[in-house]
Amino acid sequence: MSLKFTVASSALEFVPTRLINAGYTGRDQAAVQAHVAELRKVGIPAPAHTPCFFPKPADKLQQNGPVFALDRDCSAEVEFVVVVAESGWYVSVGCDIFDVKVEGLRADKSKCLYPNYLADEAWTYESVRDHWDALILRSWIDGGRLYQEGTLAAMLDPQALMHALEPHLAGGISEGLVLSGGTLSCMVEGMPYSSIFRFELEDPILHRKISGEIPFHLLDWFTETI
Repeated sequence: MSLKFTVASSALEFVPTRLINAGYTGRDQAAVQAHVAELRKVGIPAPAHTPCFFPKPADKLQQNGPVFALDRDCSAEVEFVVVVAESGWYVSVGCDIFDVKVEGLRADKSKCLYPNYLADEAWTYESVRDHWDALILRSWIDGGRLYQEGTLAAMLDPQALMHALEPHLAGGISEGLVLSGGTLSCMVEGMPYSSIFRFELEDPILHRKISGEIPFHLLDWFTETI
């Protein structure tokens, strides 16, 4: 499989080989603990060390179409994404999609139940590197209810994350890697299911945005309980 991004007026086609979801990536430990407390409310334990990394099969990447949810325990969070291509690093935005109840038992397995969803546009990392902290992540649920919002100053930057990740990767950081960089605290309690999840990365310095939208479809056409 390959991913396709629009980068300025050019096209980037990229074959992913490794996918990593990072977690608990806040620079401010008080904010990290707020997110930990948020997860504990819905039964998700905190990891022993932060940041933490969850490997996923590279075929769990999706850029269009709906996501089919088994039930309303399916939830999503917005994250910045770094793509390591032959021509350099690229930045986009996407979503970590997971099962809230399974996450409380095994976060790594929970994340493999659903894809990582990506926008179809990207920026070169070099074009945002000098004002990285000014970039803004946002997400919305329920047709327009603000769910997450904050600047990337709240999170470890790509170089710090790659430095922390590299010892865990056979062969180190190399072409084909997709790193989802962690998320912000939610503004709505309970990590609710939403039939439409919108997400965005804004660059207020260069006056541009990358956005996407996920339609979730419940598998509610089968009524027998297990």
